Amino acid sequence: MRPRRPRARYPNPPPNWTMLLIGALLCLAAAPAYAQITITETAELDFGAVVDLNGSVVIDLNDSITSDPSGIHVGGFISSGIYTIQGDALRTVDINIVAQNSNGLNLSSFTTSEGSPPILNAALDALGELDLTVGATLTVQSSLASPGFNQALAYTFTVNYN
Repeated sequence: MRPRRPRARYPNPPPNWTMLLIGALLCLAAAPAYAQITITETAELDFGAVVDLNGSVVIDLNDSITSDPSGIHVGGFISSGIYTIQGDALRTVDINIVAQNSNGLNLSSFTTSEGSPPILNAALDALGELDLTVGATLTVQSSLASPGFNQALAYTFTVNYN
């Protein structure tokens, strides 16, 4: 009598690791590569001259003060911010703007030509660009504010591909 052959432990043949590795590499190669997103400031967001008193000033998208209930704006150059976002042509991006408030000068209530942040699915044009006009509210807390000219107001743009 002939000895019995041992049965295989697995009903299916073991995987071909070379084919699995090639398949994984093809998946990685098929993942889209996006261009780097850049943001360029064309016009600075500028509230002009404000006095060191409690109050707030609102700049709209047309370089105009639309609200100043405490009368703290006293002149100077006023400008909505204008920024160019560049990336892949005809792609959509999500945009958010967050202020880093300090020194008693607080930015809030950002508005843009694409709506109020966070903005979802803003479209880059055929050249991969989007011109974004920005307005905001500046609130002065006089107990914390330092008088002086040309004080910087910091805020951060976050732009991500969808």
